[in-house]
Amino acid sequence: EFIDNKIEEGKITEYKSDEFKKRKKIGGGAYSIVYKAIIINAENAEKMYALKVIENDAHIDNEIMNELENMLSVDHHQNIIKFYGVTKFKDLMDEDIVKYALVLEYADSGTLCDFLQNNATEIEWELKFQFAIQLAEGLREKPIPGTNERYIGIYKKCWQNKQSDRPTINEVLIGLNDIVNPFYKDLSYHDVSVSEIDISEFEEFFKEYVNTIFNEPPKTPLTIELHANAQDPKTTFINGLYLKFCDMFNKGMSVPRTIKNYISKNGESESVVLNWLYLKEEPKYVCLRGIFYMWNIGTEEGNKMDVFSLFLNAGNRDEVVAQYFVGRCFEVGWNTRKKLKKALEWYNKAINNGSTAAERVLGDYFYKCQEYSQAFKLLKSAYEKGNILAMHNLGLCYKLGRGTDINMKEGFALLKQAAEMGVPNSPYELARCYEYAEGTEKDLKVAFDWYQTSLNNGQKCHDDRERVMVKIMKEQTKSNVTK
Repeated sequence: EFIDNKIEEGKITEYKSDEFKKRKKIGGGAYSIVYKAIIINAENAEKMYALKVIENDAHIDNEIMNELENMLSVDHHQNIIKFYGVTKFKDLMDEDIVKYALVLEYADSGTLCDFLQNNATEIEWELKFQFAIQLAEGLREKPIPGTNERYIGIYKKCWQNKQSDRPTINEVLIGLNDIVNPFYKDLSYHDVSVSEIDISEFEEFFKEYVNTIFNEPPKTPLTIELHANAQDPKTTFINGLYLKFCDMFNKGMSVPRTIKNYISKNGESESVVLNWLYLKEEPKYVCLRGIFYMWNIGTEEGNKMDVFSLFLNAGNRDEVVAQYFVGRCFEVGWNTRKKLKKALEWYNKAINNGSTAAERVLGDYFYKCQEYSQAFKLLKSAYEKGNILAMHNLGLCYKLGRGTDINMKEGFALLKQAAEMGVPNSPYELARCYEYAEGTEKDLKVAFDWYQTSLNNGQKCHDDRERVMVKIMKEQTKSNVTK
């Protein structure tokens, strides 16, 4: 939208994608791939350009806008790569996706390494040292042995490049206070502005705190975890929240409702819990942070947090719920491109680590693909472990003999249980059971009621309901004639 608006305003030139010939990849970055390509002008002369192709991920929008704003404000400068305009083209893998590329001046001297190697005899040592010093200034210090791990987590958060990823002064204060005095009461800091904070008091507190940091003996992660559990009620509360969430999630219950109810019943604040999670790097806390951002718990709707990166971070460290959500991100394209093969790999990782939710979703996938033997096995396992969402397709497997022998009664029982617990689509299938006497006695009035429930849930089954209504009226007419 930003780019299109600038094009309409005449501030950015748009190039046609077919103008660029001989495109060749020459590099890449955090959110882009760089190609070189030529344009042949009317005089048949070739000019080389660099094309910086931008990935279509929501969380990089601000970075792109900032980069374009900077380029437009500078215009042309001899020491800065020139910005000529943009071009857009269809993705080769998916024609429905339109990608943008920045058209830039092509710098043909190669990388700094190439430059130094090709000009080794021409560059003085003093200049080489300047290069080395400038590069070294980008390095970060290593933590001093014995430094509190939670303190390290706080100051590493403050190093993040993006402002939105760095904690506010209020969050830093709460994090430090949490380490010094784990029994502190929750602060209601959202109504406090930075200008209202007494910086001198903060400096005094910080000096006292720093004196305690380096006197603490090194602890293994396990020791820190046990110490926190024994003395920190906040950690105990959030560990309880995590266990409750995992239990309800694997049973197929509503995730946002589970978390919000648990926090509310314990008299806590969603935003305070999220800020606490923000300062933690243990896999389960990183995963829980991703859950909060994904369902806007303790944060505003429309936040641009990259939940995929959070889940991937925790999933790579064997956090089973995070592994499920990495698979889900790959399946539906949350903050990443859809990659079904990757989704299946991550679902299998989660299953191997005991995820009932992953068994259910993979069972549903195999059912959809008509791989009924695999589907039945996974759905049955998930159901036996308490997952209510597995009941619907498992009921259909029994009813229709898919992956197992036909068992109408078992199919009906599962569909009835699923419908009564509010599992989507189950009311419709249960209505059909009552209409056609599948696994139960025929009961058109009950069938009508379940079709009505399906309609109320948004399912399009007007014709089914009307068909049953006609049958009921015919039976009543027939009964009256007999009398």
